[in-house]
Amino acid sequence: MGSESRGAETRRASSIDLTCPRSSERGCTLRGAFIDWPAEIFEDVNPLQAPGNKPKIGLVLIGGASEGGGGTGRRFARLFQHFQRTPSRSNVSLVTTPEFLELMERSSIPIDANKNVVYCESTAIKSGAGPLDKLGHYRDASAKLASLVAEHEFDVVHIPIPNLLYAPYLLDAPEGVRHVFSMTAAVGSFDSMHWKSQLLYRIGFESCDAIDTLYSDIAGRFPSYANKLHVSPCSFTDYSHYQPANEKERSIVFAGRLEGFKNPELFVEATSVAADVLRQHGWTCKLFGDGELRARVEAQIAHYGLSDLIEIDQVPDLSPYLNRSSIFASIQLTENYPSQVLLEAMAAGNAVIATDVGETRKIVDEEVGVLFDPQIPENLAQAMTRLVSDDALRDRLASNARDRILEEHTVERFAAYMEDLWVAALADPMPSRRLSRLRTGRLIAEAAAGLKFA
Repeated sequence: MGSESRGAETRRASSIDLTCPRSSERGCTLRGAFIDWPAEIFEDVNPLQAPGNKPKIGLVLIGGASEGGGGTGRRFARLFQHFQRTPSRSNVSLVTTPEFLELMERSSIPIDANKNVVYCESTAIKSGAGPLDKLGHYRDASAKLASLVAEHEFDVVHIPIPNLLYAPYLLDAPEGVRHVFSMTAAVGSFDSMHWKSQLLYRIGFESCDAIDTLYSDIAGRFPSYANKLHVSPCSFTDYSHYQPANEKERSIVFAGRLEGFKNPELFVEATSVAADVLRQHGWTCKLFGDGELRARVEAQIAHYGLSDLIEIDQVPDLSPYLNRSSIFASIQLTENYPSQVLLEAMAAGNAVIATDVGETRKIVDEEVGVLFDPQIPENLAQAMTRLVSDDALRDRLASNARDRILEEHTVERFAAYMEDLWVAALADPMPSRRLSRLRTGRLIAEAAAGLKFA
């Protein structure tokens, strides 16, 4: 698109040392906290798609949860890996850091670094950085992202992992580029978020052209954005290492960070209630994970005298254990969807015990497991004893669980949805406008004051 269609003489990038894209001969003028980018820098960015041309997508995985290799980061890394290997309707590039690719390699998600990978400098904030240093860091990182967007002529920029790192970019993003934002948080957790996290969601919802979400109840919470919301049909993971063992063990697995919302203490308490039945039928429990509740969980096991029933450990690869186990417990406090370890456990042929919360039933229902609520030890213990005492029921649920995952929760299905979403963002005749300074200030004030975002 030409500069006329962009409707601005200059674009601003929040950096003080940015080399302008396209040509080092095109001057950038430092003005206050910003740099003025001459309009011609963007005049040939994202030309109108000719018939048959593939839209250019920039999938951004830098900063925030991606640096820790969280579930969302791994899911979108696998999605990009799929696009690297499979013909598609889009030309998808991954905007990331070398550190993220190394992390994915260790997570058994190898990505070909020589195929459609765009490197961005590391975004880690130095330890002990003050508020002003952090703000400067956010401005610089966002300016670098803007430069890459212009350089690689992306039609759509997709930000799957919310992080304040992107806020300056979204507030002052190049015109003519469409933006997609992923809502990775469940509605039930939104009100308890830190105000800074809520602020980023506010900015993303306002400034992006399409919003990707896993949860169908988001539209009820945010009706004014319903026209932007797109609900994914499934979750997915890599199932290649998950195959039921020929001889299944009589074991129940709990796997996850040992934090309150994962409910590890409920698991231990329920095991104490069901202990006699478990011992009678020769069952044991394996609890995999680490976190802030580790010491309390270990103290619980000792208090109830369960050292013969519960083994607690942390391992880099769960597949050998899930392939041999028979039951998997996914008992999170507010939401079990789209848990990747739950998908892996089902693919490995485990019957499921799950809390009936949030949108868990998008994965688990009575055909593949036992659901319970309210979350009290006796209800979970009852589910345990039911499955360990009924071999036929357990085997039927486990078989159904594997079939469901391999048929419904696939990368192919998710990739098709994502490409439709990108096309919808491009086809929208009314792209989202950049937020005014007044609107931005209001969003910040409302978030800081704790006002409900609806």
